[in-house]
This record gives sequence, structure tokens and C-alpha cells, in this order.
Amino acid sequence: MSVQAQQVTSQSGPQLGIQIQAESLSNPTLVQNPVSLLRSAGTNQIDSVIRTDGNGAKMYKYLYAYTENGQVASIEGYKWDVSTSNWANEKYYSYVYTYDENGKRIRTVYETINDGQASTETTTNIYDTQGRLTDTYTVSDEMHSSESYFYREDGTCNYMSIDSTFTEGVYARRTIGMQERTLNEAGDVTKIIYLGFDEWKGDETMWIQRGEENITYDSLNRMHSSHYFWMDGDVITYTRDITYAYTGDDDLNYTAEQITTDNGQTTCYAVKYEMTEGNPRVQTVSYKNAEGDAWSISYRDTYYFPQGSSVANESIQPNAASICKVWTSNGALTVATSEVVPVQVYSIQGVCRYHAKVAGEQTIPLSTGIYIVKCQQETYKVVVK
Repeated sequence: MSVQAQQVTSQSGPQLGIQIQAESLSNPTLVQNPVSLLRSAGTNQIDSVIRTDGNGAKMYKYLYAYTENGQVASIEGYKWDVSTSNWANEKYYSYVYTYDENGKRIRTVYETINDGQASTETTTNIYDTQGRLTDTYTVSDEMHSSESYFYREDGTCNYMSIDSTFTEGVYARRTIGMQERTLNEAGDVTKIIYLGFDEWKGDETMWIQRGEENITYDSLNRMHSSHYFWMDGDVITYTRDITYAYTGDDDLNYTAEQITTDNGQTTCYAVKYEMTEGNPRVQTVSYKNAEGDAWSISYRDTYYFPQGSSVANESIQPNAASICKVWTSNGALTVATSEVVPVQVYSIQGVCRYHAKVAGEQTIPLSTGIYIVKCQQETYKVVVK
């Protein structure tokens, strides 16, 4: 979703967390992560979400389903029908997800329905033995593209996007763009160099730098700032700076301020995310176009959980018959179990950092940040320093 949230043009499901979306050979935009898996455990799974606009009028309803391991299996979206003052009977879009044994998403089927006509897009993810994404293939009636990631020991990752769409009887395989990404110890991207081809010389492609992005993180491994620029030849024609300010130790309450300069014209924009805990849990998204402007509500998402569920922004406590204990020390997390159970550890961004069966006590080295530990139906939120 674009940072220009005041238009409320996005019809996609509610999303948690933030990241920078790096679009090949185009200006990146501020977007949100795919639906967080961090609260997908037992009674803390979201049942449904209602989205209203800045005036409180109903817009969309999203229904969630989960796998046996508590990961999001599907999301269905329905529009509010003003003429009947009720939700439409036919969904207008859906996502269906498939995961591997390590909890990584390997397949996404996205379907949209318009006037009874369905359109499907399927994305397949492939990972290496270290659990790193290596290839993504996207196929639909109108598109066939692939993205590849090549990792090096020096902490960099090369990214290439290829479009091989078959259009109007013509098969055209062309490279859209290439990126060189620098990763930190936590696997987060800290630098992206955007490359574009200048010309073709036989089998040799002449790559030149078109842009660059530098990203910083705070002590809890949350995105702190992003500086991006784009060039026309050797001249910088576009810059974008985003700064994030958080309230508390989570990534649910924050403000993002963006300053953009496009061919000498500077614009400012800010978006604010506020989460009110409870059942339902309410996220309010507001915006303003200048520093002195008042905040205006763009939209509000209301998250509903099963009755009797208590959702708080702290550790989700186990019951008295707990089979798992979790504690942290400097640079590590320790899990102790009373029997053999599968344990998964996720970063606050939803990345699986550990997945194995544990019997007894297991210490897991981790970088500084917020983590979610899932031990069968027990879920814990911890901070590693």
C-alpha cells in the first residue's frame, strides 16, 4: 500500500508491521508487511476484520482461516453494499497460503472476482538449505515473471527480476532489473543498489547504477530510517527520506514521516498507526500532508478474536499446565520443555529464525530484537538484548 493512505484506495486485507518495498527500476513506496503470523496461536487468532473509512462508514470485511500450526491459511474479502446496507454475498478477493515443514510460505494463490469473473495469480517461493529465499515465480493469465536471489559470504545478496510474459502471441523474456542488497546479521536489508542495463552488446549486458537505498534499524531491530535516491545518468532526480518513531517496544504504534524531492520539488507526508488493545483490537491509520497540519483519519481496522480471548501487547502467558518455559540472556533465547515438542521462533517481522523439536533445554543464539516463540499451543513474546 502506498504511503498516500488518505485516498483509501487499497482494498487488500489489514496488515501489520512495516517494510520498504523495493520495486525494480521504479521509486519504492512505503508499504506494510503481509499479515503478521505472530499472534496466530490458539484463541489469539483473528476471526475477522472490519475496515471503515475516516467517517466511520463500512468498507470491507476480511475473514481469516488458519492451519493446524496456527499460520494464516486463507483470507477472504467482502465489500459493503450500500444499496442493501449489508455485506455482499460474493467475495471480491481471496488469498490461500501453503507452507513447508519449516513454516515458510511456499505458495500463494490470489484470486479476484469482478462481475462474476475470476482472475487468479499464483506465486511460488523456493528456499535454500539455510531457509533463505532464492526464487519467486508468479504466474497469472496476464503475467509470467520470476525473481531470483543470490547470496554471498560477504553479507550481500544479488536480486534479479525477469519478465517472461506471453502477450498477444509474442513471447518476450526480458530482464526488468537487478539489485545488490547488503544484509546485516539478522538477515535484514541495510543497503540496496538498483541497477539497470544501459545497452546490449551481444551476450554482454552493460549494467549501470540507477539508484540506491540505505536502511537503518533500532536496538529492537525495527526499521528506523530509509534514505533513497534515483538517478538519470549521473544526476540525482529523486530522493525520499523516511523516519520511523515508535511508541513502546512493539511495531504496532508508530509514526512514519516522509520527505520527497522530485526534480527539485519537495513534498512532505506523514502517516501514523495507533493500536488499541483488547477484543476487538482497533488500529487507526491517520495522515497529514504538512508538518503543521492536523491528523486526519484515513481508515480504521477493527480486529475480532474468538470470545474469551484476551489480547495484550505483552507475553501471551501459558496456562498452569505449561509444558514450555522461555527466558532470554544476552544474545540468546533458551527454551525448556517437559516433553518432546516442536518449537518455532519468529522475528517481529514474521521471519522464522528457528524450527525444530526440543526435548529438555535448548539455547538459541539470536541478534537483538523482539521475538515470538511458539511451543505447540503456547505462545510467548520476548526481547533479546
